[in-house]
Amino acid sequence: FIGPNRTYVFPSRTLLQGMGLFRELDLILRQLDRNPSDLATLHKLARVSYLSSDWTRLHTAAQEILRLTPGDPEAQ
Repeated sequence: FIGPNRTYVFPSRTLLQGMGLFRELDLILRQLDRNPSDLATLHKLARVSYLSSDWTRLHTAAQEILRLTPGDPEAQ
């Protein structure tokens, strides 16, 4: 997020929880348990991981996307 004066503002867990990101993350992880190679769900996981600054999970999701579709520009 970008705050006043174009400075980066890192959201708190309370804000992220209010936005419903943790609930969305739980749904995404359940979907991936059922179908681990679902690219749309992996892209959602990458987006939520980025928004919540979970860099390890984002890296893992991007690696899985690249493993499934090596030429995917969104995962690079």
